Amino acid sequence: MKRGADGSIHIYLEPVCEAVCPACGKRCSSIHESTRRIVRDAPLMTRERVYVHFEARRVQCSCGCHRTERLPWVSQRSRLTNLMIANIPSLLRLRVSINDAAAHDRLGWDTVKACDKVLLKSLFQKVDFTGVKHLAIDEFAVHKGHRYATVVMDLDTRRILWVGKGKSRRDVEPFFELLRQHHASGQIQSASCDMNAAYPRMVKDHLKGAVAVYDLFHVMANFIKEVLTEAKTVIREQIRKELRKNSKIRENEETRESRAGLVRKLSDLKSAEWVLARRPDDLQVDRQEQLNRLKADNELLASLYPIADLIRRIWCCRSEVPAREELQKTKNLLEAAAEKHDFSPARRFAKMLGRRAEGIVNAGKFKRGTGPLERANNAIKVLRRMAYGFRDFEYFVLKIKSIFPGRNPSPWRSLPDYAAVLKSGLWVPAFPGIP
Repeated sequence: MKRGADGSIHIYLEPVCEAVCPACGKRCSSIHESTRRIVRDAPLMTRERVYVHFEARRVQCSCGCHRTERLPWVSQRSRLTNLMIANIPSLLRLRVSINDAAAHDRLGWDTVKACDKVLLKSLFQKVDFTGVKHLAIDEFAVHKGHRYATVVMDLDTRRILWVGKGKSRRDVEPFFELLRQHHASGQIQSASCDMNAAYPRMVKDHLKGAVAVYDLFHVMANFIKEVLTEAKTVIREQIRKELRKNSKIRENEETRESRAGLVRKLSDLKSAEWVLARRPDDLQVDRQEQLNRLKADNELLASLYPIADLIRRIWCCRSEVPAREELQKTKNLLEAAAEKHDFSPARRFAKMLGRRAEGIVNAGKFKRGTGPLERANNAIKVLRRMAYGFRDFEYFVLKIKSIFPGRNPSPWRSLPDYAAVLKSGLWVPAFPGIP
């Protein structure tokens, strides 16, 4: 053993026995040639780089084999020992970036990525649909410029089953084809999704026994965007017209008070849609006062305010009949607000609820939603930012599956301690538990 000028440790190994033929397994004293190899090994106690120097002997066996002998602790053509490869995933499983893991082990970025990809492919490339009954389907942004990918989760185990580029019908068809190949289409009972028309239609076409269930989060988000925000825009324009008209009148005490009241109403409209959609007990005192002023000053907002609570009550119903009753009440209030205030967005939203009634009234029955998948999407965004994007989409998919492996059991538990997954298979040290 020697120490290099840069502080690295160099270990020199010499053969002490005859080579073993990799074909027949017999000892062979005839050596065709030998090649000097240098490989990196895992550090023992410190972070110094450890290099192992040894001779790779090519045998000339009586069975006709002329190949290099196989060593149990290093693979052919590998520049790292098996133990060094086993140490690489330990940092990556802690959500450390590849750059940081490579810098810690003083390895190249491509080397760390290649070792990690081999491990992840062995654990997560195959999809097991055993026991999968409830799905969640959603999309997330892959790159800027409206480039998306679709992700599918098993809601019972919180396991990511599939990730594919795009969110159109053509892009998601391969997942349903995969279900057919595994004869799992008939076991799916529900599929939670957003209000994208493509997902429910595909569920209806490919999963005959399943129900497309809409998530409360997406329905409420559409109500805020399409109804409350539009109502706020209409009211804001009305207040601004009154302010412009008031500015043309000669200023006096009465006009100043009127203008101050209009300015206050305009200020209250800031984030009004979120105040109207929140539960009253979730509002702070100042927001509660803002809510009271909004209902007192604007008849349109006052008529739309009870609808958010009615929508939430639909998801609290555990059977279809009361859910349909709550849905009908919601539609009636929307129609009444549209008729009284000539507000067409409320009528359009009521018609949309009617078209998607089947997926809405069954939401409480299955007690499923895309909440777990929304949390997974946030973690995916963090993973993407941490890596500054992924050029290798297959590797990106494997990383996503690795951080959501599911539970009972997780594929990570099948990996023994200090084991390394090589292209040739699983390597386990001779003394388990001792690296």
